[in-house]
Amino acid sequence: MEIKPLSVVLSSVTIAGFLYFLPTTNPKGIVVKEPVKRDNTALQDTFDKQLAEVTLTLDSNIQPIVRKYQNLLTTQQGTAKIPTLDTLTNLWDSAMRPGVAVHYAKNKAELTANSDDWIQTGKRFLGLGMYVQEAAERNNLFQEAEKSFQKSITIDPNSATAKIGLASVYVESTNDPMKGIMLLRGILEKDSNNWEAHLNLGFFSMKSAQYDKAIKRFEKVATLKPDYVEIYLYLAEACEAQRSFPQSISYLQKYQSLNKDPLVQNQLQQKIGFLKLQK
Repeated sequence: MEIKPLSVVLSSVTIAGFLYFLPTTNPKGIVVKEPVKRDNTALQDTFDKQLAEVTLTLDSNIQPIVRKYQNLLTTQQGTAKIPTLDTLTNLWDSAMRPGVAVHYAKNKAELTANSDDWIQTGKRFLGLGMYVQEAAERNNLFQEAEKSFQKSITIDPNSATAKIGLASVYVESTNDPMKGIMLLRGILEKDSNNWEAHLNLGFFSMKSAQYDKAIKRFEKVATLKPDYVEIYLYLAEACEAQRSFPQSISYLQKYQSLNKDPLVQNQLQQKIGFLKLQK
């Protein structure tokens, strides 16, 4: 079983959670090489051509709906486009084409100049960057993520969520991960109970195999944010990495008691069975 929450894919309030527990293979056929519009307007024709090609690959039941809203978008101006952009973003998300969806999410953020919209755009670019293998495209996606979070911070300098996203970019895509870690520590200096900052520091500790530190961070999150039940998956993962199998099982059982989804229950039971065989 992949130890990852089912709710974090490109929409979670946390960034590193999605990044650290990202599967090594694309889930549910997600395509990661769709066109991503860059700031260079000379690429617009290429984007439009690629978009037309990708649209042809959609299921027959969704393809005419997408075309309808794409055509509608060409007739609209300014903020009148926002509901259509939302619809197209959702349609491409449902088709598991995040590289197209991010194009419309970014267009919306450019129109609204809203801090939260730039955060969501940043998260999308950051998530895509973690999938793409080609170095130049990967770097471009991380740069787009960084610009998006920076724009959010420019609009709202007090946005801890945007700073957490930016910290994730620094950790994941630069040779100076401490820059991101220090940014998170700065957030905690102002608000020691910011559970997102603790969570992300926990993930970064996992990446550097500092499992004791990760567990302490995750335990803090469990106290600060009791309704964030996915934390028990992260605690289970950290304990398993330490070969503390009984404790890992205990956390999985805790999560099992809180998530009654049949598929999740089955996966958890398989994982628990596997851990019981470990010594």
